[in-house]
Amino acid sequence: MKELYDKFISLDAEARRKAHIKACTCSLAVWDEFCQNGKKLSYRDSVVLMKHRIEKELPGKALQAVIQNAPCKDIAASYLEPISALQDMDWEPPEHIKYAFYSIYNLYRKYCDDLEVDDRLKSASHYHQKPMRITGMQCL
Repeated sequence: MKELYDKFISLDAEARRKAHIKACTCSLAVWDEFCQNGKKLSYRDSVVLMKHRIEKELPGKALQAVIQNAPCKDIAASYLEPISALQDMDWEPPEHIKYAFYSIYNLYRKYCDDLEVDDRLKSASHYHQKPMRITGMQCL
């Protein structure tokens, strides 16, 4: 795995961007399969017990925004509630679905919001204090 990572890090910025997009395309396929199977896309928040539904098209919209280099404030804003729900453990999808969801979000934040995001780590645990970190390398 280290050899693959070393090859990845040696790529120029545009080639890394393409690799991230390809990896997140794998993440989107995992997400889409999860959604097609009618899996858990709703949750009740633990603060006010309000029911929320995850927008199943959100990761696809985020990935397309990166591909088209077309940032959209609505995408980042739409991720806020589900990310909080994941961190509060109000929404608990399987681990691979969390990674798929986070990886596309992190891709969006890196390339559309121009955040300094480490290319090699899956996610940061403190969304508001630290930038989320890119994932998706597991798909390559």
